[in-house]
Amino acid sequence: GHVVVEDRVVIGGLCGIHQFTKVGKMAMVGGCTKIVKDIPPFVIVDGNPARVAGINIVGLRRNDIPPEVRDEIKKAYRILYRSNLSVEEAIEKMEHALQGTAEIDHFIRFLRNADRGICR
Repeated sequence: GHVVVEDRVVIGGLCGIHQFTKVGKMAMVGGCTKIVKDIPPFVIVDGNPARVAGINIVGLRRNDIPPEVRDEIKKAYRILYRSNLSVEEAIEKMEHALQGTAEIDHFIRFLRNADRGICR
């Protein structure tokens, strides 16, 4: 109970989602995945426990996200997952390095409000 699933999320079969977790907009959850932390928007997660596998590029294209916005999402992903920064440091870097699109603003807001920590 009490799980928040944002818009246009794809969840595969037989997934277990811990109560009070959030799954971000346009995320994709692979089948049989065990989710115990919040899943940021626009990513693909899979496994037991869930691990981020990359960006949901296919979902972004299908939802008509423009290429320049997809590029900003890729940059945000690299800052969060490839730069060895804490979430707080990554948020600060994103605010200074990225264009303020609605998707990036949503991504940063989601990270700030992640109560259970985020899937890494």
